[in-house]
Amino acid sequence: MFAEATISELCASASSKLGAANAILGWYRDRVKGLDGGDAGFHAFVSVFEGPYDAPAPHRVEEQPLFGVPVAIKDNMEVAGLPMTCGSVALQDYVPEADCVVVQRLKAAGAVVIGKTAMSEFAWGVTDTVGSAFGMTRNPYDRRYACGGSSGGSAVAVSANLAAVGIGTDTGCSVRAPAAMTGLVGLRPTFGLVDVQGIMPMSRFMDTIGPLARTALDAAKVLKVIANTRVEEADGRTVDWQFCVDAVRRAPSHGYRLANLAALSNANGSDPEVLQIYETFLDQVEAHDLADVAPLTPTAWPTLDLRPWYRLYRHDVDSYLARARPGHPCNTLGEIVVSGLVHPLQADALKGWASIDDTPSDDPFATHRTSMRVSLRNALKKDFDHHRLDAMVFPTFRYAAPLSGDRRSPTGNNNSVASIAGFPAISIPIGITSAGLPVSAQLMGLPWSEQRLLQIAHAVEVAIPHRRSPTLSGPLGSV
Repeated sequence: MFAEATISELCASASSKLGAANAILGWYRDRVKGLDGGDAGFHAFVSVFEGPYDAPAPHRVEEQPLFGVPVAIKDNMEVAGLPMTCGSVALQDYVPEADCVVVQRLKAAGAVVIGKTAMSEFAWGVTDTVGSAFGMTRNPYDRRYACGGSSGGSAVAVSANLAAVGIGTDTGCSVRAPAAMTGLVGLRPTFGLVDVQGIMPMSRFMDTIGPLARTALDAAKVLKVIANTRVEEADGRTVDWQFCVDAVRRAPSHGYRLANLAALSNANGSDPEVLQIYETFLDQVEAHDLADVAPLTPTAWPTLDLRPWYRLYRHDVDSYLARARPGHPCNTLGEIVVSGLVHPLQADALKGWASIDDTPSDDPFATHRTSMRVSLRNALKKDFDHHRLDAMVFPTFRYAAPLSGDRRSPTGNNNSVASIAGFPAISIPIGITSAGLPVSAQLMGLPWSEQRLLQIAHAVEVAIPHRRSPTLSGPLGSV
């Protein structure tokens, strides 16, 4: 009934009436019960909201643009009355008393939180979403394959039509990776655009929150709701953030300038089929006169290394747990690792990060991180300005999703550029492999250029739609 429904279609069905909105919620809730649990289920949700929808009055579209829209929230974000496990049974008894800032804004806009979604345990994961609280989340295109991490539960919920839109966090790639592997639009906003208060931290220098949606226009509508209206520039100036959903809806159908980052298209190898799908996508963009696409080989980039950005991870997690659960037996990351209450596939990574005891007052990598970010931002801005670019484009991954639990196959992960620079980037579906797995491209823009990126994504969807809804009938296999 509501499969593949957009936000506009759901709001029209709800007609600002609570009864109609509850009927929509009931349809999605029944679908979760039928498809998500059990041995053959997707395991997208850790908990589901069981109460009725009761949006705050008044029910006007201009004040509640998400009225009756079921939203799936990643389980590292505080939602009052629902457990927040971060994927771990060690936290299954933690139930926040208040909503995080983003959830407050979603509810004020009329959205209903349908449930909390599975995530890679404590957010460590690029390909798999796996945790001791729920097991392995399965890709709706083929349950044998990884769905991307760490926001895989939110992505699978949206891709399989268990929710209308999803919210994830993206530090190194955690919105864009699952979007790429489940055929969705996934947006990492400019660093600092969306308030991260009330989430379990991963890196205070890179943490962002972004939407997962089936269309660019839906992603734009969610971003408009959750984003700050005043933002701080890199030089410390505070300015108004300009964004108009109608400007995305009325996106120009041609005239964009894109640079194909050749160095990221085939660096250190690519799956030939994925690379061919990407090249065909660029040919389609030019054939439809959507954009001029010129090859670009970046120069003067620093060596990109994500490890220094996580050096304060243990300190920040411990600080969060001490505030959230004072006196609990598992009140630090180290205690959780020692307890054994983590999934075996996550144990080594968590043990390694729990062993690093850097603190903000004793942070030997602070200068190195700053130098890396400034050098990369300056190099990127120089190329944007010199070539008058709207965006740079490259494959989100140079390989399709690996089998679940496969940590040895290459991924060709291209996501770290935007994360380190703090630039906005959006992953969009561009095709399907012969094995039936999604392939995506990433558009990266200058800071605060989310409107332009979403315009390009919307124009591409209209001219050359690539999303193919999963059949939900693929084999389960042994995972």
